[in-house]
Amino acid sequence: MYLVLRIAVHGIDEENIRTMIRTTARSSFGLFLITFSASSIQSLFCTSWSNWGVQNSRYLGVSFAISHFYHLGLLGSRSVLFPNPFFSELNVAVLGINALAYAVTIAMALTSSDKAQQMLGARWRQLHFVGAYFIFFVFVATYVPRALSDNFYIPFVIAIGVVTILKARHLIAKTRSSGPNLRSSNTWSLY
Repeated sequence: MYLVLRIAVHGIDEENIRTMIRTTARSSFGLFLITFSASSIQSLFCTSWSNWGVQNSRYLGVSFAISHFYHLGLLGSRSVLFPNPFFSELNVAVLGINALAYAVTIAMALTSSDKAQQMLGARWRQLHFVGAYFIFFVFVATYVPRALSDNFYIPFVIAIGVVTILKARHLIAKTRSSGPNLRSSNTWSLY
């Protein structure tokens, strides 16, 4: 709805598309971090909010995927409508890593059902564990360098740092109590 309203008010120009690209990147980042950290927060600080996050992590994860595909659609629109600045700013290595992240996002979203989890068994856990950490790495590689040159991104890096600490504390606590375990009862809120 936001995207439609923004286009209706501001029209389609390069700056408006860039603004929408940044907005969808940030909404995707927020949804991903909430989903990615839900089980860690729940294990360390059992509250009604953390319980809600774990119970709804599947839906939050799929919401992340949808938001991120809006982001991809806007990037595609920019490449078609304004190809010269878009392609001149394109980095092939970054494009390859992001393409892989989108492929992982598709795979995770398509397997975010109980039936897919049962069919894939241990492979489901591997896909979602490796996939979630890979997507997290892409966000780290995106926001940390930006924060070095633009203070606007410092809160994003702080959020990444907090999530990293939460994940590490959760993993340490889990390893001490039962040894390493790569099992999870939900789709996106991983370990």
